[in-house]
Amino acid sequence: MSKVIFHDLSIQRGLDMLILILFIGLLPIDTINGFLLHNNVPLPISVAQIYKSLLLISLVFKIAFRPRYLLYTFFIFCFLFLPSIYQVFRHGQINHLFPDIIKISRYLTIILSFYFFTNYFQNHRGEKIIFQFVYISYAVVVVNILVKYIGLGYPMYNYGNIGSRGFFFAGNEISVLLLILSAIIGKRLWIQNKRFLYFAIGLLTVFTALTISSKASMVGAIIILLMVPIKRPSISAINFKAVFRYSLSILIFTPLIVMASWKFVKNSKVYERFVHFYDKLDLLSFIYSNRNVFFFEYIEIYKEKYNFLEKFIGVGQTAYEDLSNMQTVEIDIIDILFAQGVFGVIIFISLIAFVLLQSLKLSFFNSYNYANFTLFMCLLLFAISNFSGHTFNSGMAGPFIGLTFALMYINQSPTKD
Repeated sequence: MSKVIFHDLSIQRGLDMLILILFIGLLPIDTINGFLLHNNVPLPISVAQIYKSLLLISLVFKIAFRPRYLLYTFFIFCFLFLPSIYQVFRHGQINHLFPDIIKISRYLTIILSFYFFTNYFQNHRGEKIIFQFVYISYAVVVVNILVKYIGLGYPMYNYGNIGSRGFFFAGNEISVLLLILSAIIGKRLWIQNKRFLYFAIGLLTVFTALTISSKASMVGAIIILLMVPIKRPSISAINFKAVFRYSLSILIFTPLIVMASWKFVKNSKVYERFVHFYDKLDLLSFIYSNRNVFFFEYIEIYKEKYNFLEKFIGVGQTAYEDLSNMQTVEIDIIDILFAQGVFGVIIFISLIAFVLLQSLKLSFFNSYNYANFTLFMCLLLFAISNFSGHTFNSGMAGPFIGLTFALMYINQSPTKD
């Protein structure tokens, strides 16, 4: 019996190491994939899809050791894939099935990554290697973006050669990826009392976000720099001196950071783009980059072309994109409604609520250093997803979102590893 248990544990540890190695290679592979796509190298299936499929399969094998979690994931997949199956019976076409599986896998990657890292932390495997993988990923993103200054990479917006996406192809996903990685590193450094490094990384992130030139990245980087140090207040143990020092720092540094960022934007080409769209659109449309207009246009399609059942289960991602020239609204919860219906929205909200409630509960225990951080990041990512989209359905950011949510289960001081 002991030999069987030992063999089982050795298999799991081997799977853990394989998965961690695959995680480390995610963004380098995305860089290679982006370079190939930008240069129109024809491939039947992208390098990134092959690599992420291997990661997804490895995660499934790992979760198979916890049948209950595997069952939860299977049921979620079935609910999300149900509208695609329904479209086969309604229209007799199957060409949308594979693309829909790929798109659904982006949501499943978050869930499976969350299960994996949760299990890893709860078994006290030590988080040092996890943060090393985050540091490497952060370096890959920052280098990708900043190569613009030596004439390499590709712009975020082709019109006017504005911003930078490095060699990545999915430009809309880079902002949330940068914010997640910088926030995790920032929290780590703050817990370790490495204040100078914290602000150095924070300012580097702000500069990188300004180079990307998306509104979400610029505003998000400043919010993270200022908010990550804040803990859930404890009335019985308020350190008024620390609160005063931090409040004073906020009052001094926030205007300086905002003014410096504004000066950078005003002297860049992105300012012309902002002015152009600000003059052309009303304030709400400018903030949403016209997504609010797309929503009202698509709601008419939803009313006219969706039957009663489709309003509850959706039509699937590919059918949703085919029904309009806009393809998607690019507000996550709205895209989920139109693609996966009311059931999809209920699943999405339920998962977000679980993370919020669990992180709030753990934040009352001093040993869970990252619980308040997970709570903050869950709220921030949900807010971002309602303004810029491509957050919770991001193939690049998905695994890191799963990690961010799982950090709340670290039950030891990270300075001891």
